[in-house]
Amino acid sequence: MSFRDRKISRRDLLKQIGVGTLLTSPFLAAPNRADAFFNALLMKKKKEGSVLIPSSGIYNTTIYTGNGGTQSITTLADLDTAGGLVWIKRRDSAASHALFDTARGAENMLSSDTAAASVGTQPFAVTSTGFTITSSGTTNYNANGATYVAWSFKRQPKFFDLSAVTKSAGSDAVVNFPDLAELGMVMVKRTDSTGDWYMWHRGLNPGNLFTHTNGTETAMNHFTVSGTTIILNNGTIENGTYIVYAWAHDSSTTGNIYFGSVANGHGATTFTIGWEPQALYYKGNGFANWTYFDTVRGDTNTTQKVLVLTYASAEASYSNQPYPLSTGISWPGGVGPVKLLYMAIRKP
Repeated sequence: MSFRDRKISRRDLLKQIGVGTLLTSPFLAAPNRADAFFNALLMKKKKEGSVLIPSSGIYNTTIYTGNGGTQSITTLADLDTAGGLVWIKRRDSAASHALFDTARGAENMLSSDTAAASVGTQPFAVTSTGFTITSSGTTNYNANGATYVAWSFKRQPKFFDLSAVTKSAGSDAVVNFPDLAELGMVMVKRTDSTGDWYMWHRGLNPGNLFTHTNGTETAMNHFTVSGTTIILNNGTIENGTYIVYAWAHDSSTTGNIYFGSVANGHGATTFTIGWEPQALYYKGNGFANWTYFDTVRGDTNTTQKVLVLTYASAEASYSNQPYPLSTGISWPGGVGPVKLLYMAIRKP
């Protein structure tokens, strides 16, 4: 892969790290030598979190219309090479969410609003520029004339990772995501049989989890988080195959994703995170609904188009919901009587 495929120019990289004079170095005159040098430099700086990688290449919100047949959707997130997750929701009518990922095989579908097992042999595949649907599929993601949104999460250090894992009898199942550096949120779901979605957020009290049906954080031992390691605990979680989705928390000035929590009882307020979000995922402790909004679907500072990740309901418009500011989030309706948890993804 050449350096130009990595979504940041050589000039911008060198300016960010303060060594712009290298642009005229004779050492970099040969193209192959320059590619090798810049690839190595970029990888080093990405690991350190000292270079801003535009979020458009690692996360994308895409709206499209189903055609009941074959179509290709461009998201600009290369999940075919790096791997990742495509999360689709029908907007104009009630339909279950459709989650496809490269760890289980992209033809296998899960739904975040049900406990159902993975459903295989879907006409779905990821590509280097997005994804393709090769036949009618289902109402979840390609009904003729229906409107959809697709959120794409690419595997990327300090952003997102995933793993399929088997929990065998008599032992824990352990997954480690060292490239994420610090975890912000984890979702775990059994795939070979029915089973709850178990969710952890860094704002929860130690030892507590949510499920997709129980909106109040509760002491559970189904899995635990230690550093960047997730342990599916023997004796509590059932034996079977699982998918683990993990998002990083990156509070650096070059970060693309941030997880926060706010104590209950706040009125209208703002949260400063240092940059402008393009998407926000939030939940009040005690409420089952995990709510998602993004700027692509037309959210404004007066009306927000909301989808609920734990329900099959259609898109709805509400006022007094959070909306992005240049350095954070405005919450005009206030937090209310419960603790608020949220995830913000940076605007490119």
